[in-house]
Amino acid sequence: MMKLKSSKIVTFLLTFIILISQIFTGSFAFANNANNINDKVPFTIFHTNDMHGRLAYEEYKGTPSSYGSAREKTLIDNEKQNNSERTVIALDAGDAFQGLPISNQSKGEDMAKAMNKIGYKAMTAGNHEFDFGLDTVEKYKNNTNNGGWLNFPIVSTNVYKNGQRLFKPSTIITEKGVKIGIVGVTTPETATKTNPVGIKGVTFTKPIPEIMLKT
Repeated sequence: MMKLKSSKIVTFLLTFIILISQIFTGSFAFANNANNINDKVPFTIFHTNDMHGRLAYEEYKGTPSSYGSAREKTLIDNEKQNNSERTVIALDAGDAFQGLPISNQSKGEDMAKAMNKIGYKAMTAGNHEFDFGLDTVEKYKNNTNNGGWLNFPIVSTNVYKNGQRLFKPSTIITEKGVKIGIVGVTTPETATKTNPVGIKGVTFTKPIPEIMLKT
């Protein structure tokens, strides 16, 4: 939801930084083969949230209102090419698949395909990831090699189904010899802000204790 935009940005990026600081104490990140422990690795993080199926470029009164997947991929690819010394990663804080008819007609599968092409490394689940029901959540969650729709993980520490975590709480990726830890959380308000039929048996716990438990 758009009114949660700021909190989503802060929560997702802070949890990202928290786990980074636990793995690489003393600096933001170190290369595994760095000769000096103070050698830092520069990052560029592309962050999105609340895309709501905006696959296409759109304008409103001559002003861009939606960047679109193709332009987003071009932007990220250009950053990688023009700043090859930097580690460039794309992350999403949820509410990606539901929204516009162009995405809704496939229950978010087309949006998932676009995000795969863009090269996202991880995302967390927003409240609208549950709008199409748990069967569709399983499609989001499962890797494309296992019949799912995404080739990157959804991570969330505080979503449980029948007492078991519904998603991986975190993931670790390696970019240019640097191990990067990513942990995600989902707003507990999801319990009252999505169709209750789609979240039977699902509970959303307080994020901070779950993050501290994980880190």
